[in-house]
Amino acid sequence: EDATGKALGSVLAERKDGLLQQYRSAACVRDVFFNNESSFNHAYKMLPEWLEYSRLHGIEHFFMYTFGEVDPTMRHMLEVYLAKGWASRIHFERYPDTVERQHAIMEDCLYRAKGHVQWLLPSLDLDEFLRPGNATQLAQLWGSASVPQDYLRSVWDEIVRHEGKKTGKVRSISFDLYRYQRAPPNQLEMFSEKRSPLNGGSPLPKYAANVRKVQSLWVHWPQVYEESTLDLRVNKSILVANHYKSKKKDGKMIGCEGKPLLTLKVAFAPLLGREPCGAQAAEATMGGG
Repeated sequence: EDATGKALGSVLAERKDGLLQQYRSAACVRDVFFNNESSFNHAYKMLPEWLEYSRLHGIEHFFMYTFGEVDPTMRHMLEVYLAKGWASRIHFERYPDTVERQHAIMEDCLYRAKGHVQWLLPSLDLDEFLRPGNATQLAQLWGSASVPQDYLRSVWDEIVRHEGKKTGKVRSISFDLYRYQRAPPNQLEMFSEKRSPLNGGSPLPKYAANVRKVQSLWVHWPQVYEESTLDLRVNKSILVANHYKSKKKDGKMIGCEGKPLLTLKVAFAPLLGREPCGAQAAEATMGGG
């Protein structure tokens, strides 16, 4: 109602008690739908790959957002994760433009995570995969010879400890992105060997937010946060995000920034040197074998 008592609209809310538990790491999953306005090309392929990769590596819960009419195939993907308690679905009938939509998702996701999540990935997209910059150096955070398979569950606390800080004084942990060309349709994105020839990573990072210390988020850093807290920028030798994307030109997909791509061997990261079972895990989750 407005100030005069006039009805402005209604909200239908449903809640399943006990669905949300306590998680050390979680992620917001935006644009989970499929239509001509989708922000992601080949979303059917990318969504299960990204979800299984993230889940295998320690992301404990996903906040999935849908808009308008959801394609039946995409709905089936979601239902698998919902049934297993690995995800929550938040649906909006209104379909705002891309910038407004992404900001609304991050803000809504943050407050759903409060009281349940320690570290939240609010803006990591379906074509961005977190991976060790150097597995040997990353393993040193745990004082181990190898990186735990579920390292994304605890790496944020280990980074804070390694930097000699206290969790309550850190609002976010940010990391660089590196652009890669998308893999062929019959391969997992992480098998792509073609990296952008641009030196260094993206000038704008992505990040994990300390849910208890932030009140408002933007794509690349928190907007409102507790005073006297800081952002830790992770060295690329520890953690990076590979961004698998090809730009569109005249309706055709081309290389990064329209330039020739450099070949760079990228090891399949899900099991950090162990058998690459990401595809098998996705098939098992989706009931395909």
